[in-house]
Amino acid sequence: MSNKPIVSIVCVAYNHEKFIQQTLESFIMQKANFDFEIIIGEDCSTDKTREIIKEFEKKYPNVIKPIFREKNIGTTENFFDTLRCANGKYIVICDGDDFFIDENKLQLQVDFLDKNLDYAVCFHSVKIFFENKEGAKSIYPRAVDLPELTTLSLLKNNFIPTMSVMYRRQNYKDLPKINIVPGDWYLHLYHAKFGKIGFIDKTMSAYRRHSGGIWWDSHGNKEGLFKKHGVSFIAMYFELLKLFGKNLEYRQIISYHVNYLLNVIIEIDKKEKSGMINEILLKFPNNMSEILSECLIDNNEFKKDIVKKDIVIQKNELIIQKQSDELHDLYHSRVVTPAIKLRYILRNVVYSFRSLRNKIEGRIVCLAKKYLSEEIRSVIRPYLPRRYRVLAKKVKNEKWEGILISVVTPFFNHGKTLGETVESVLGQTFQNFEYIIVNDGSTDAESNIVFEKINHPKIIKITQENQGVAAGRNNGIIKAKGKYILCLDSDDIIAPTYLEKMLVVLESNPDIDIVYSHMNFFGIEERIFEEPEFDPQLLYSSNIITTASVFRKSVWEKSGGYKRGIGFEDWEFWINLVENGSKARLFPEPVFNYRRAVESRYIDDKKKRDENIEKIKKLHPRYLKRIKELKENWIMQRNIFEDNSQFVNLKNSKEYLQGKKEKKNVLILMPWLTFGGAETLVYNYCSKIKNDFNISIITGLKSENEWEYKFKEVTNNIYHLPNLFLREEEYFNFVANYIESRKIDVLHIVHNSSFYEMLPDLRKRFPRLKVISTVFNVVADHFNNSIKYADFIDIYTTDNTKVLKAYDEQSAISSKEKIVIYNGIDCNGKFNPVLYDRLAEREKLNINKDDIAVYFMGRLSPEKNPDIFVEAAKKVLDNGVNIKFFVIGDGPMRMEIEKTINEFGDKNLSYLGYQADIPCYLSTADIFVLPSKAEGFPLSNVEAMAMGVCVIASDVGGVSDAIKDAETGFLMQPNSPSELVEKIEYVLSQKEILEKISKNARKSVEENFSIEILADKYKNLYENINE
Repeated sequence: MSNKPIVSIVCVAYNHEKFIQQTLESFIMQKANFDFEIIIGEDCSTDKTREIIKEFEKKYPNVIKPIFREKNIGTTENFFDTLRCANGKYIVICDGDDFFIDENKLQLQVDFLDKNLDYAVCFHSVKIFFENKEGAKSIYPRAVDLPELTTLSLLKNNFIPTMSVMYRRQNYKDLPKINIVPGDWYLHLYHAKFGKIGFIDKTMSAYRRHSGGIWWDSHGNKEGLFKKHGVSFIAMYFELLKLFGKNLEYRQIISYHVNYLLNVIIEIDKKEKSGMINEILLKFPNNMSEILSECLIDNNEFKKDIVKKDIVIQKNELIIQKQSDELHDLYHSRVVTPAIKLRYILRNVVYSFRSLRNKIEGRIVCLAKKYLSEEIRSVIRPYLPRRYRVLAKKVKNEKWEGILISVVTPFFNHGKTLGETVESVLGQTFQNFEYIIVNDGSTDAESNIVFEKINHPKIIKITQENQGVAAGRNNGIIKAKGKYILCLDSDDIIAPTYLEKMLVVLESNPDIDIVYSHMNFFGIEERIFEEPEFDPQLLYSSNIITTASVFRKSVWEKSGGYKRGIGFEDWEFWINLVENGSKARLFPEPVFNYRRAVESRYIDDKKKRDENIEKIKKLHPRYLKRIKELKENWIMQRNIFEDNSQFVNLKNSKEYLQGKKEKKNVLILMPWLTFGGAETLVYNYCSKIKNDFNISIITGLKSENEWEYKFKEVTNNIYHLPNLFLREEEYFNFVANYIESRKIDVLHIVHNSSFYEMLPDLRKRFPRLKVISTVFNVVADHFNNSIKYADFIDIYTTDNTKVLKAYDEQSAISSKEKIVIYNGIDCNGKFNPVLYDRLAEREKLNINKDDIAVYFMGRLSPEKNPDIFVEAAKKVLDNGVNIKFFVIGDGPMRMEIEKTINEFGDKNLSYLGYQADIPCYLSTADIFVLPSKAEGFPLSNVEAMAMGVCVIASDVGGVSDAIKDAETGFLMQPNSPSELVEKIEYVLSQKEILEKISKNARKSVEENFSIEILADKYKNLYENINE
């Protein structure tokens, strides 16, 4: 632990025995790349709070720094005195009864303030927990409800929860010496004087409202609050006048608060003769009465201003509403126009013809290969479309002795960013590299100190007089021993798998000299930048090859290297290589992180950019003609590797960053990482057991892999075979090499058909490898293939009994172990009714207290039968029942469903569109309907049950595994709106059954379908599969 922590967590505690352990555990769990301290002001508690803090102090002596008061000094004095003991650059506040719920909270807030130097305050949303109440306000504040984030807005209303805030540290010597309430509001405003207020739209802390807290029932009993703390409130406003009194507008707002408070206190005085007004006048300086009088005068002016502003706001809102209505009408009229429909039809027709043409062409090529001789095919080949001009060629990769790749970083005055660059290189999964850093005559003292401190066995440091980035790269490459070169700038970062993936592409394609990737921008601009596929003609007009691309050292030697004295030296280098016959390939993943900074070279200077482009074109006047000549002879090459040499330089397990030896190595083979039930299941259990195993994931089908970011929370070792290889025949060699180089113990195939075909050869090569097969339904090819290759599978798992029964009917696998492991959900931190204020959320949807709310939530597609739900809703509403129906979702049937609902014209049947916050809507529901014609084990039913909602669902797939008819929900036959009507009306007539099922459903999920249970079962499976 450093003597100068970056963050100080300031916590005050008094009689928090029930809560302080959870609070401190939430502090300790924080994951950050910096040191932090925990300063606890314990105010002489009369319970066991002090003992609990001492236990934590023993466990974490360098982190937890308690201050034990000899006597109780009160909330404010304890708070401000503890704050003055903080040493961090940033300050975080959290009371002893609140806690953090996101392990990355500190890191995210520090990153925000580091990036935004003009901000002094940063906060986020919190979850509110109520004592002895059914629900809780799900999130406060919501981003949409926040006012403009200014000091003026904050002075009007405290919208910053204490446990959410991080401050840029100030000098706290002049903080008030008297007791003020609320102290946190004062502190927010105190810091807001020094910079802007920032908001992170993420819920990362929890606020506990309980009877022992100051703010318990503060909304319902303001008189009681002010009776107890009124004098301290006045003191706080008096201190605010010291901070902002010179600003008339600020003073008016303060006076408005004071006037309201005084009116309440006067009423209390009249009723109880408490003498609070006299206490206020006696407690504060002699001129307090004058200040208060002035406040009352200011307040009258302020009220006038408010009335004027309210009139203007109302007028503006009417104008905005009118314009919004016009835009809405315009948009919906546009969607239904014949032109749009015609365009949609034409697109489908064109797509169908294109697909048919490709199939015919592909079939002809297959027949030609089978029945025509090579002599005839060589005559035909030049007339084929380029995508079919493929030449099979036998190749052999020779074993490269020594360093396989050299990373070269020219460095000039980038001391602030060099550390991140170095860390990203040293953290690569593939470790057979050297790292050459060339200090190109840095003039910044701090940068030179950073350079001197770098010390690692893989790093070679070169110091030279300033010669420019081109010379820096060339001089580094001269010293390089690698077969391949990566030139990486000193302010950029590469993903952990960058070197490995680039080398896989190059070693698998001897005819390719350069491989480049998409970019992830970070810094002043954050987004994914996708480079186009390699096109040599496009390269002449635009630098489509990223600076940090990997190339063969041999082509650098032939080209003469990077040219000095021109801008865009990397662009000129790529043009030079391609002009001399080199080919490049795009690796379509954003594994290169490019820092966008104000001082980046050429970012804004258009004139200089144009001059450099002109220089490059003058150096290569024959480029386009040369490219035309080269392209006429370019043929796609299908490499056939002799002697199993494709990965001869990538198979040594010692050359990889290995996981902990005591942990098993698990490889999960999946179709893709997109939104789906299989992916949800794998993510749910992997996120819980990621620290117990060394987990890797390989996918086999082309996809955008939208959920990859979630799986990166589990592991960096994620590989998409369609991005690495052009042909499926190459997949096996990579998987086999991965199993060998990473010493895989368990191979787990999840709902993916193609990988089963690899099993015979894999088990032959790796007889000790254990194989698990997981399938979720009996319809897909996965089921049949899992039976076909049963001899090579050790254990079968599924998430529903329907698949289990189908397996039991297969004699080929009768002796195999088969397990049902139900999917699970987060029924505590997400799908938990106590986290939501049911009445408030229902009020937003105009659902009255006695109304029954029935929902369909899911994809609007034929297999889900949303039309059955709508038809049943219409019949129930025609009977005049007091009920409201809602449809949530999107999909191919959206227009049909919207049209039907609009034509029915009953306000009690509504379409709410696609919604992300499903738990929030479930908190308002009484009945959830899933009338699907086909399902596996649908999590949507379990999510609704966890929220205490009665589920009515089709008895298909594994639905009955979760729902016991008439006990935890109701089952029905698919495609039967009449039966659905009967079920709904039965539930409406038996309110006590609805309450019973609600409790039973929640209990069933807690006991059978939680993430924790799912994770424990897969953990046991992986650990005990060898036994």
